[in-house]
Parts: sequence; structure tokens; C-alpha cells
Amino acid sequence: MDYSPKVKSAVIRLFEKLARWLALSENAAPALAALFLEKYSTGRRLSSEEISQRTGYSRASTGMILSQLLVSGIITGERDPSQVGRGRKRILYGIDGDVSRLFRTGMIRMLEQLKSIRREILALLQVHENKETVGHLLNDLRENVDESIKCLASLPMLAEHD
Repeated sequence: MDYSPKVKSAVIRLFEKLARWLALSENAAPALAALFLEKYSTGRRLSSEEISQRTGYSRASTGMILSQLLVSGIITGERDPSQVGRGRKRILYGIDGDVSRLFRTGMIRMLEQLKSIRREILALLQVHENKETVGHLLNDLRENVDESIKCLASLPMLAEHD
């Protein structure tokens, strides 16, 4: 299905917000949008060349974005089974799951950031806990971070994440 420029533009703006939520570069948004539009219109995966054509990015830029998305676990890549013969088979990229998977990924990242902040607070407390004002401040921070971690970790969407 060929989407109108107006629809594509609106979807890209949505994916710019999702990219920020996931702590990704906004440059990843057009590639994510292309993959989602393709998934929901045809169910097909796209090659890096197709993504490059749809986004207007160079093949090198597209490759960098796809690498970032692969490492983040947001997209998957698999060899093109339709290619036969010798040589390296092209990789087809796609998104497994739906948009809720992206939200879950963002929440997991937020939870990991909070845990990292908590570790730093605990390290600072070991050094400064006897200093009345700093120790009090750090204990308050730790309590707030612990409460946020508990709240976020209790979400059903994150139930299977440690």
C-alpha cells in the first residue's frame, strides 16, 4: 500500500516522539516509520536499500541507523531466503511485535536508568552518610528513586523483566 505524503509525515512525527522516548536519535524515526508502515500494509521486511530509498538517507546513514536499532533490539534482521546462489545474502529488516513493544523497551530503559541512579546514590551515601545535610539529601533521593523503581517495576508490561 502506498501511503500519502501527509500520512507518512504524520507517522514520521509520531516515530520522532517514540525515538526520543527510546533515547534514540530522531534520525531513526523515518526508518522506524518505514518498517512499521510496511509491516502493517504488506507484512514484508525491507532491505537496507529499500529503507534508504524510502527515507532519503544515504546507504551509509541507513546502515548506521539500522545497526543502532538492531543493537537496541528494536528491529531484527534476517537473511533473505529468496536469494539463492553464491555470495552474501542481503539482510531484510523488520519489527517483531507491535508498538507496545517499543513502549515496553522505553520503560525497561527508564527502569535501568533509575537503577543506575540508585547505585550512584548508594555509593555517595557510603562516602557522605555521616555528613548531616548531604546524607539527608541522598537518603531522600534514594527513597524517591526506590519508590519510582517499585512503581515502574510493578507495571504488568514489565512483569517478566528483572
